[in-house]
Amino acid sequence: MKNVAALLVLSLVTMLPAMAAAQSYVPELGPSPPQDAMQLYPDGVEKAVAALPDIVKKVADASNVPGFAVAVVHGGKMIFDEGYGLRDNRDDTSKVSSTTIFQVASVSKSISATVAAIAMTKDHSFDWDTPVGKIWDGFRLNLDYVSGNATIGDFFAHRSGLPMAAGDELEDLGFQRKQIVGSLWMVPLDLFRISYHYANFGTTIGAEAVAHAEKQPWEPLAKSLLFDPLGMRSSSYLHKDFIAAGNDRALLHARVADNVFKPLYDRDPDQQAPAGGVSSSAQDLAKWMILLLADGAYNGQPMIDPKILQPATHRRS
Repeated sequence: MKNVAALLVLSLVTMLPAMAAAQSYVPELGPSPPQDAMQLYPDGVEKAVAALPDIVKKVADASNVPGFAVAVVHGGKMIFDEGYGLRDNRDDTSKVSSTTIFQVASVSKSISATVAAIAMTKDHSFDWDTPVGKIWDGFRLNLDYVSGNATIGDFFAHRSGLPMAAGDELEDLGFQRKQIVGSLWMVPLDLFRISYHYANFGTTIGAEAVAHAEKQPWEPLAKSLLFDPLGMRSSSYLHKDFIAAGNDRALLHARVADNVFKPLYDRDPDQQAPAGGVSSSAQDLAKWMILLLADGAYNGQPMIDPKILQPATHRRS
């Protein structure tokens, strides 16, 4: 791992930044800094980790969020993992652990960008700048120019022109992914590569384009490229796998009043799985973060070309 000190706290109830935008130009990578990018006190990491339980307790007391799972990655290793609170706040015995599986919602977008980067590293026939229409026969949006020129990176970056939440209503009505994406050509577009609109099915289109290029469905592709190599055995894009986790899964809790949460709903996000369908644990997500912090290497073995990973981890205009 490069000589950059990294301290990362993962909380499954705190949203990680969504995958940043990709663009055609990617600057050359410079040399690694000769020393840590941010100097840490000799015992700074140990003190920070020791303070975590009190920090989590304060957050839990202030928010009344039922449960947390926290992991800390430093120096290419997970140095702390712990669960706090309850999987189901109606059951005082349902303790959260670092192996408890949560639905991680839009953190899925960043995970999907990682899967895409691995696929691009292995298969040099496409990249972030490949137009979706080039590898997805029959794909179209409301404007012919956008249909032919919008790239995988454009969709991951939310700059295709699709309006915010395009397709979400069709998902709510029970339509399948193929039907939803196939209907988006009827949706008027905003300015291509100028406007920004957060769209779950935009990310889903970007991921599905990668799946088309690899000639297999997205869910097993992600398993073979990311989850299996990293030993992320609790992670999946399939809702049925989350349900199959049984007792060691955290129920979704809805806020019904200030600091009042109840487990009211089950959320099946399979139709937009690349954008919001991952279920995972703190321990598994720590492995993913180790991969990212090592510029695409895991256990010393390169998995992602750093130049391909860079657009997925840097903000682009």
